[in-house]
Amino acid sequence: MGDLTRNFSSREFTCRHCGRLRLDPALLAGLQALRDRTGVPIDVTSGYRCSDHPVEREKPRPGYHSLGMAADIIIRRHTLREMYEAAEGIPAFSAGGIGIYDGGFIHVDVRTARSRWGRVKGKYVSIEEAAAALFKH
Repeated sequence: MGDLTRNFSSREFTCRHCGRLRLDPALLAGLQALRDRTGVPIDVTSGYRCSDHPVEREKPRPGYHSLGMAADIIIRRHTLREMYEAAEGIPAFSAGGIGIYDGGFIHVDVRTARSRWGRVKGKYVSIEEAAAALFKH
């Protein structure tokens, strides 16, 4: 039971650097829809990150995590391909951003333009290149 939705609580999204929370309602609604669709728990590995968070300080400009519009997640009992396909089925994410990472997680966000990418061996690449490297065929 969560304090934000049936399945999500504020502690999952709180910045691990400063303890503050900023969360776009569309992100939360999309994640709950994804949880409902998959029927299994979703682990939020990174939610809100303040501008002073070490990951955000390394970026040339603020990312969607710092706006409360993004989360890095793992959908339990799902392969990376299955996580990506499930996220594509959620309107908030299919219209926004989805990234696949060689760390075994996906990034979802509720930006206003569709964007897809991957990270393989520390390098950001096209979604096609990432899928070829990361999806088990």
